[in-house]
Amino acid sequence: MKKRIILLLVFIAVFAVVGATKIKAGVNDNAIGWLWGGGTEADGVFPGDGTSTNVRWLSMNNTNNSGAVDYGVNIPMTDGELSGEAWSGGDDSGSGLGYVTFDASRLGGCPSGACSSRRVGNNVEGWARLEQIAAANAAGNSGGWLGWISLSGTAQDGSSYGVSIDPSTNTFSGFAWSDELGWIDFSGAGFEAPKVLNVNLSASPNSCVGCSSLTSTLTASREDTSTTAGDITYEFNCNESDGVYDVSYTTTDTSKSYDCTYASTGTAQVRISQGGKTETRTVNVSVLPIVCGDGIVSAGEGCDDGANNGSCPALCGVLCEVNTCIDSSWREVAP
Repeated sequence: MKKRIILLLVFIAVFAVVGATKIKAGVNDNAIGWLWGGGTEADGVFPGDGTSTNVRWLSMNNTNNSGAVDYGVNIPMTDGELSGEAWSGGDDSGSGLGYVTFDASRLGGCPSGACSSRRVGNNVEGWARLEQIAAANAAGNSGGWLGWISLSGTAQDGSSYGVSIDPSTNTFSGFAWSDELGWIDFSGAGFEAPKVLNVNLSASPNSCVGCSSLTSTLTASREDTSTTAGDITYEFNCNESDGVYDVSYTTTDTSKSYDCTYASTGTAQVRISQGGKTETRTVNVSVLPIVCGDGIVSAGEGCDDGANNGSCPALCGVLCEVNTCIDSSWREVAP
C-alpha cells in the first residue's frame, strides 16, 4: 500500500502542470456536478475506511467552478456513448491526476468488453481512463499502473457494482472502480438535457428587378422553442462571401434587425449566440436586371407579353414598350 501511495504522489508531481494546460471543448457537454474519488486501494473496501488515495474530487464540467479552460462530459439522453473528459484537479488536500477520458477513441485496449463508456438503459457500462497515467504507461514509466476505471462489474466479494441513472432527475448513483485508485462515487453528479438554440433569418424586401440598388432589412430572431438562456449576441454580415461581420449586438431582445444595401445579388448571414450555443443562418437577396420577353412586367417596362412581344399589331414591342398601332382597316365613306 505504501508503494502505491508513493507512486501516486509521483504521478501528481509529474502531471499536475501538464494536465492543467490541456484544453478541451465543453460547449456541448451536459454533465454537471462532481465525482468523489477518495476511495481505497485494491482491498475492495468502499469509501469510508479512512485510507484515501487522494484522487479526491473530479469535476464533470468546467462550469462547476467557472474554469477558464473548457472541458466536460456529455451524457446521451438515451442509449449511446458518453464522451468528453472530467478533471481531477485536486482540492485542499493536494493536487489531482488530471483528465479522466470517456471518449471511445481514447479507450482502445481496455481490459475487457467493448472499449467505450456507454449508457445502456439506465445504467452506465464500459470504461473511463486517467489520461496522464495512460500516457506514462505508454512511455514505460508508470510503474505498472494503467489508469483504467471500470464503470460496472463484479466486486471481489461477488457483488455487483456500477453507475446508474435516475431518468426522472437525470442524476447518477453508484460507484465505479479503479484497481489502482479504488472506488469513485458518482452520486454527486448528473446531467442536463442538451441546450437548443433555434433561430431564423429573413430579408425584406428580398428581391427587385431593374433597380440600381436594394436596401433590405435583415431580421434575426431566437425562436420560442429554444432552451438556452442569458444574453443573446447577434452578428450580421451583409456579404457572406467576405467572412466579415458588419455589426454585433448583445441584448436580451429575442429579435434584432439590420439594414443592408445591395447593388447586385448577394447572400446575407447572421450568427446568433446564447448560453454557449451558436447558430448561423443565411438568406439570399436578389437584384436582377430587366429581362424583356420573360412575360413579367418589371419596373422600367411598359409591358411584357413574353413570346408575343413584337411590332404592331402586337400590343407590346420588342423593347417592352407599349406599341401605338394604327388601325388601317377603316375606310372613309362618302356622305
